[in-house]
Amino acid sequence: MSIFRVCKDKDNPYLIMNKSGLQDKNLSWKAKGILAYLLSLPDDWRIYESEITQHSADGIKGTSSGIKELIKAGYIKRETIRSKEGHFKGYEYQVFEVPTESLKTENGFSENGKRHTTNNNSTNKDIKNKELYVIKNDDCPFLSFYLAAYEHYQGKKHMRVSAESLEYIRESIDTIKFCDVSIDDWKTAVNNHFQTLPESNNGNILAFLKASFRYFEIDLGRAI
Repeated sequence: MSIFRVCKDKDNPYLIMNKSGLQDKNLSWKAKGILAYLLSLPDDWRIYESEITQHSADGIKGTSSGIKELIKAGYIKRETIRSKEGHFKGYEYQVFEVPTESLKTENGFSENGKRHTTNNNSTNKDIKNKELYVIKNDDCPFLSFYLAAYEHYQGKKHMRVSAESLEYIRESIDTIKFCDVSIDDWKTAVNNHFQTLPESNNGNILAFLKASFRYFEIDLGRAI
């Protein structure tokens, strides 16, 4: 085997890191790559999953599963940040070169979630002359709470949506759950959404999902 290296100087920056993570047989190559990337960042760098995703071809689903793997293995500690009012504001991450045993207790969701959607159509308007469908919660507590909140704040049931929008809604909620957003964080964000809803916003769940980055640091793309 031959390995060809570059000269390590100010014009060719390099990283010095402990080998523990790279030689950990319990980690996937994806998780090892994310760990190496994170350790290459400045110590005070603010970590966002959406930003990490931009530096690889894995997409949000792959990035999220790799981070969950590192959390479970003890290389990352993630804590929820809330405002004084208790509203969800994001996550604070701590990254360790050597795993910390006490961090190996956080559970993630199955990797069998649906793919991240990248729909680039318009946000909360269904195309005219399309057949519209009632949004059903399908025993999903996330969707069920949003529909109940809509009826509570708006005084009526949620409007019907097109088949494309319905598929987008279900896939987006699957992605949000896959990214480890708890039902409590979802409820807090939904209540905050309706309590600060401008008159120009009719409360359509598509608009809420479009604001998912602000609420959960998850970029779902533009809704239909």
